[in-house]
Amino acid sequence: ENQWQLYRVQLINWGTFDGVSEAYFANDFENAAVTVISGGSGTGKSTLQDAYDEIMMRAPRFNDASNVGGRGAGSGFGSGKRTLHTYARGMLDSVYDEAAGAEVARVLRDNSCSRWTAISATFIDALGDYFTAAKLYYLTPECDFVDGSNTKFVTANELLDLSVLSQVADKKFDKRSIEKVLPNARQHNSRSEFLNCVYRSLSIGDEDQGQALMELLARIRSGKDFKTVSALFNELVLERPHT
Repeated sequence: ENQWQLYRVQLINWGTFDGVSEAYFANDFENAAVTVISGGSGTGKSTLQDAYDEIMMRAPRFNDASNVGGRGAGSGFGSGKRTLHTYARGMLDSVYDEAAGAEVARVLRDNSCSRWTAISATFIDALGDYFTAAKLYYLTPECDFVDGSNTKFVTANELLDLSVLSQVADKKFDKRSIEKVLPNARQHNSRSEFLNCVYRSLSIGDEDQGQALMELLARIRSGKDFKTVSALFNELVLERPHT
């Protein structure tokens, strides 16, 4: 089957990436292509990874390790945990408010008006064809951000530029407004429908097979130290027998 490689991740108003940001990745279908993401604490390494996981997984677990210590600690309202809400608002850190007598969040995008954020992952195959999976979010003032509300799921067999959504963000990303600026994109009615399209388009399998693979990759990224391949398979791949 056709092989796909990650080509670009685009972030708009996601976490500390204010406005439009893009990360491009090395691609080589004959030799192993490697892209290294490096930087100090709080520079956005796990923020980029969390955006990718949010697109590709059914229920991603945002990087808890980055919630402790350094600038990365300031990514959750009160709890210090990273959530869709804190990423959409651009949580920086918490400061003590003497008037309120409590810690208050310092954010790039406050709750005083409606906000929007969008993230996408674009893949490329050996023929130079593209596939893009994207999620769009619209937040009303004082929105608590319940997962699934104000969320749109979009895919396309092309390199999408989500910055054009700024032209119709005031329409709260209704179907017609998205069609106007992204005419070749498919809009999906649910996360399940969206993930099925993503996994099948990338030759990963159905939703359950794709989710199992993404969860395995997440466990491998967790940083456990395995001294043998056998230990890695026993811990991360094989299920423990019931007997």
